[in-house]
Amino acid sequence: MERLKSERKRLVRKLELVDSLIAEYSNIDPELDFKHYMVFDSKIKEPDFDSPFEIDGFPKDKTWLKQLLYLLDKHERFLGNTEMAELLLPYYPDKNVDHLKRRVSVVISDAFKNKKVRGLIKLKVSNSSQGFVWGYSKWLGSKNEIRQEHMPFRYKISPTM
Repeated sequence: MERLKSERKRLVRKLELVDSLIAEYSNIDPELDFKHYMVFDSKIKEPDFDSPFEIDGFPKDKTWLKQLLYLLDKHERFLGNTEMAELLLPYYPDKNVDHLKRRVSVVISDAFKNKKVRGLIKLKVSNSSQGFVWGYSKWLGSKNEIRQEHMPFRYKISPTM
């Protein structure tokens, strides 16, 4: 019985990941040419005060990837999967952190692996399996060290909260 429960749990997690991928790929603009790098325009548009999600410029109606890149640009520092998931919570009140964390992981890893975003990098900051943070190569110094102003885990009042 325990093996069946364990297998069910594993399959449910796989289905959630597949659902995340389906949702992400269904939001892809058919005009987008994947032969070229996608460059995220980080200029925040004028707020639409009719929508609470537009007040701070969060691209709620865009792809998950654009939403994650928005968070990186907004915070201007390296962010981990869990931190990005927590920052997404106000925009997805019907989701929990674990669900958002899995979505973040799938989307950002795919973007990195397939070089969809020019300059997106992944850095190991600890020995744990989740000890990675995401950011841009432009946030590194000449010796590939993280510039002080872009250090991960530098907490300040969140502009999205």
